[in-house]
Amino acid sequence: MTCDISLLDKERSRITAMLHNHGYYNVLKTFIHYDIDTLGGPRDVALHLRYDGLAVNPDSSNIYTVYHLRNVNVVTPSDSAPDSNNSFRGIRTKFLQSKIYLHPGQLYREQDVSRTYQSLSALEAVNYVRIQTHEADSALLDCNISILPEKANSLGVELEGTNTAGNLGVAANLSYTNRNLFRGSEVWTTKLKGAYEAITGLEGYTNQNYVEIGLETKLTFPKMIIPFIKNKEKTPHSSLLTPSSQTTTLSLQFDTQERPEFHRRVFTALWNYQWSTSRGHTTHRLDLPSLNYVYMPWISSTFRKDYLESDNYRSALIRYAYEDLLILNVAYSHTYSTSRGENRPNRRVRVNPYQLQWSVESAGNLLYALASPLNLKEKSNGQYSLFNVAFAQYIKFDFDYSKHYIINPRNTLALHAAFGIAQPYGNSLIVPFEKRYFGGGANGVRGWSVRELGPGNYMGEDGKVDFINQTGNLKLLTSIELRTNLFWKLSGALFADAGNIWTTRYYETTGKGAQFRFHRFWRQLAVAYGLGLRFNLDYFILRFDMGMKAVNPAYSTSERGYMPIIHPKLSRDFTFHFAVGMPF
Repeated sequence: MTCDISLLDKERSRITAMLHNHGYYNVLKTFIHYDIDTLGGPRDVALHLRYDGLAVNPDSSNIYTVYHLRNVNVVTPSDSAPDSNNSFRGIRTKFLQSKIYLHPGQLYREQDVSRTYQSLSALEAVNYVRIQTHEADSALLDCNISILPEKANSLGVELEGTNTAGNLGVAANLSYTNRNLFRGSEVWTTKLKGAYEAITGLEGYTNQNYVEIGLETKLTFPKMIIPFIKNKEKTPHSSLLTPSSQTTTLSLQFDTQERPEFHRRVFTALWNYQWSTSRGHTTHRLDLPSLNYVYMPWISSTFRKDYLESDNYRSALIRYAYEDLLILNVAYSHTYSTSRGENRPNRRVRVNPYQLQWSVESAGNLLYALASPLNLKEKSNGQYSLFNVAFAQYIKFDFDYSKHYIINPRNTLALHAAFGIAQPYGNSLIVPFEKRYFGGGANGVRGWSVRELGPGNYMGEDGKVDFINQTGNLKLLTSIELRTNLFWKLSGALFADAGNIWTTRYYETTGKGAQFRFHRFWRQLAVAYGLGLRFNLDYFILRFDMGMKAVNPAYSTSERGYMPIIHPKLSRDFTFHFAVGMPF
């Protein structure tokens, strides 16, 4: 093993952290150093680790003392005691105590200080946290936790102009947020949205403009709220298995749209849990349940005739988006991520970070199981309906993996792979439109614009984008990207992407080539390459990617267009993307 100075320094940090987590408050990293003897040659280095705390500071004879906490005080810049309502500047004292991992009589541990920082800083009702410790007596420490509360109420207004295919309009958003609704850092947000657009030149429809009004209200609790089970606010213990972040969210949303083609009402309800481990590497999310109800009180005869009355695949997809539909689903997602240079006691230092995410979603099973006992009505197409509305039934699984290899401080090689499948069954023949996959775009195969690729070797008429047919219920995606820091806040990237989307069933509109088959899918993988520029503005990253098609499955293997990497044509094969954030 090579004698790496950076590894030796990390070992000093690990030893110092270990001693700090066992009560040795006064130990400094500078007390630890190495004696290195290279007289034996570059392959025979004698290495000795020395701890010279007493020699460095001989007057500090208590550096080996194990410290405990004496007093733990919670203060604000203008107040140092709870008020008459047993709250601390509007936040319940008992609730604050449940977020603090430092307690009188407890062994001093640096990790408890760090976890208290994280726990309090995560609260929306808290603006600023500062923790100070000082020696009070022999082997005793006093700790002061300074908390600056956030403003409880805020009001936001947004106004924007819109231009959709030449139709000009205006939209406005009014939002109200309360960050401490029940004096326990509960966040209540209510948003009111209004939009108007002047529609002209729409043939076959009455002269009517677009009007949208939406209302959303969301309440988030900084803990797990389980119905019929009382959740007491307890003092946290020091186990590393204790979650450091827990939220429960209840969200309701209603949206109404008036268009020349149709009138649409959408109601959405969500009960969501999210929690992570104390180290923050693993995050869980559970939607239990999620309800989406689409109601179409009026559809123009022209729109119905042109798009909904046909029995082909295209009309079947549109029908899910523009006819009455009920989706009642349950979803779970799991994310595990590591950070660069992570250091853990008794483990090797992980240099190359990675992230693994998977999710599963299921809809309609409960309603389908209760169809017979509840005598639910059955439509002419064999679908059961609730309140005369057909409900969707499907299962969906997604997998996403990315890993970064640190070449040197300026260069990183990033790899990414993703797989997803959504399969209808029971009460559905097609997955709802909003649950389907699409190809291309800034986060897909970047030689194609969004919704321009697939499924399989399908191509829209005259090469035009077909937003309805160019969706699928199975996707594969792989990417490799070399990222380089150029100067200041600018970095560059060279990338290559490969992937596509498919259908798992045969549909006449998209043909056999759109259906996934093991013996031919590899010939239908689209490949793109290109380069990009990124501006890191600290709070977000602006990304500009320029992609070129390398393999285009829309053409047969005998055509020149199948291998544009050999026969490039800029007007046909070049695509520019602008996005916020990294692709993976």
